[in-house]
Amino acid sequence: MRKALLSLCLVAALLPVATYLSLPWLATWAVERWLAEQGYADARFEMRHPGWQDLEILAFSVTHQGEGREYLLAADRIQLHTRPWDLMRLRLAERIEIGYLQFLVRSEGDFSARAEQISEELTDLAPEYLAQLFSHLPSEELEIQHLQIGWQLDDAPYWSGLGFLQASAQKIEGQLQIYQADQARAELNLRLNPTQSLALSLSQDGQTFWQLDGQLHYQPQPNKWLLDTQQRFSLAHLPSAWREEWALLSHFSEIELELNSQIHFPRQVNLQSDELWQALDAQGTLDVQLALASPASASLQPLSSRGFEHFQLSGPWSWRDTQLKTQLQLASPSLATPVQLDLSGQPQKNLRLKAQMAPIQAGSLAHQRLQALIPEWPELLIWEAGRLQLSLEAQGNLARWQVQIQSQLSAGTLQYAGTLLEEVNWQQTLTLIPELNWSATGQIQLGLLDLGLAIQPSRLDYRLTPRSDGLQLTLQPFQLDLLGGQALFPGLNLNLLKPESIFLVSLRQLSLDEILSLYNRPGLSGEGILEGQLPIQIHAEGIEIHSGLVGSIEPGWIRFQPDEALQASARGNLGLELALGALSDLRFSLLDFQLSYAVNGDLQLQGRFQGHNPDWQQGRPIDLSLNIQDNLKDLLRALQMSRRITDRLDQRLQR
Repeated sequence: MRKALLSLCLVAALLPVATYLSLPWLATWAVERWLAEQGYADARFEMRHPGWQDLEILAFSVTHQGEGREYLLAADRIQLHTRPWDLMRLRLAERIEIGYLQFLVRSEGDFSARAEQISEELTDLAPEYLAQLFSHLPSEELEIQHLQIGWQLDDAPYWSGLGFLQASAQKIEGQLQIYQADQARAELNLRLNPTQSLALSLSQDGQTFWQLDGQLHYQPQPNKWLLDTQQRFSLAHLPSAWREEWALLSHFSEIELELNSQIHFPRQVNLQSDELWQALDAQGTLDVQLALASPASASLQPLSSRGFEHFQLSGPWSWRDTQLKTQLQLASPSLATPVQLDLSGQPQKNLRLKAQMAPIQAGSLAHQRLQALIPEWPELLIWEAGRLQLSLEAQGNLARWQVQIQSQLSAGTLQYAGTLLEEVNWQQTLTLIPELNWSATGQIQLGLLDLGLAIQPSRLDYRLTPRSDGLQLTLQPFQLDLLGGQALFPGLNLNLLKPESIFLVSLRQLSLDEILSLYNRPGLSGEGILEGQLPIQIHAEGIEIHSGLVGSIEPGWIRFQPDEALQASARGNLGLELALGALSDLRFSLLDFQLSYAVNGDLQLQGRFQGHNPDWQQGRPIDLSLNIQDNLKDLLRALQMSRRITDRLDQRLQR
């Protein structure tokens, strides 16, 4: 009996020891068996003998497959700082340290099909979930020293994150280095508090390029959530790999964005994209500063002016019933006052943007603003009168869009190098389309073009398009009313940076009297109608005319009464005396000129007259050749100067 009792006491004494010694094997068997019964595969569990105040799990891993996805959860070096009887009483561990935790998801098949299936489900975003996230922590403090998260889709690159995570009843915070395949993309920092405040940021090499600070509020009465966020983005700190993928960013050297928003969304929401966007109700403010890259790309050359290298957009925005509305202000050094931008529409379908600039009246300040806006503005071009109005209208989405910039000058007066342009009415539409290509169409109407010779052009329709080696100008046929007749120009195509063109200009119904009046020679007059053609060549050095032909189409007359000085000179010159006698009252039946013009302005006329003078040598037939050389540029300058002097005298006499 005593031996039996002794044996029983010995067994009772050894049983806890045996249980303690066999606990790792018993726990491994029990845990792995339970996980297998729950449908998990490849379960692995290893632990050390528990200590007085800690428990160490050497390794834990499990896999699970379902709905075309495979999950892997693995961890090692798990330290539970607690007493064993506290675990038995289901009390929280004081601290849990996990040396390494890995969570991987592999998905087979088309991810978009799976996403569409998920989106059909109604999701309940109960406010209790966030509170339970903190209240159901397995310990007062949780630390994952090395955390690895991976996501592999069959039709997408492998994404992963490496970092750490710390959690307590006061906060959850962590850091992950995000990788795409083997390339580091960004560092994600996360902080979440029980008060439902959230902080996220993306950075690289210690430079933050995106940051979000938010606060969640649950509103029981409308059964909605409110997310109040402040976001900031800086292009200067964006990794180069991201810039290369987003081609649009290459056109900017600076983007500093600040976006404040208040987003309302229902507690129960369908994640299907269309219904989700329709359920959102948001408003906020936007402030963004941008600077174009220097030098700007050729496609942005029309916008790369000194004034528009830097600009700022700011103002309120709202989103309701899938409709976006904004009222932004565009500010730039080239603008005296900000421009109001009105944006509305559905981003995924069609957006409309309208902008209107206050009319600019001619004056010294306006001239300076135009020079700042257009660096290529010629120094000799002066805007003296008129009103300029600019407006913009854009529509489309990210895939297909179009921008039109309308420019209109009304009742303008311009002067270029002494040449006066009056009653200038100009309209132009500049169109930008995807890939940042552009073209411009417009028309110009002039009341008067004063080259010293008064010219009235017809309406000039044109088109500008960029090309790899320059800028293409396309002109529709037009005419110039001058010298009592017309000069008819064909349609033209010119590369403005490398002009090369040869074309014919037809002259119709020119008045001989007006042509002779250009020389402003007293006693010289005539009457007749001339027509002809001028072969004009345009090249980089200027304009040339070779062997143009102009002649009379009907009989006419020329009379020249020389002054006393010229008559005195003719007395000793038989040829001059005969010519002056013939021209005293020349009735011509034929009047032909061959005309040549050089880049420097030299004009050569080789003329031939056939006719008679009834008061000279009994009306005998006359066949007279005449060569005239002059500089047309100098002649026109003299005529311009003469006109200015006459105008000033008239103004003084009127006073």
